[in-house]
Amino acid sequence: MTDRQYLEGSQGTYFNIPGAVASWSSPGNWAYTSGGVGGAPVPIATDATYFDDNSAATCTVDVAANAGSVTMVGGYTGT
Repeated sequence: MTDRQYLEGSQGTYFNIPGAVASWSSPGNWAYTSGGVGGAPVPIATDATYFDDNSAATCTVDVAANAGSVTMVGGYTGT
């Protein structure tokens, strides 16, 4: 089992995905699984966030972002 498979679906674990607006504050940019459907809550201070090869190319941090961790994995090439 890969790290990604283990983490997917875990409570408080969110993956950045491409959305209509590539901003941290948009629930459409967060999913419970890598490459999943957007609409997960915007991460809070206790959540783990992941940016991988299924993430938006760029994520604009347009609010005071909070997350327990921010991890870039699996070929993420954005900024």
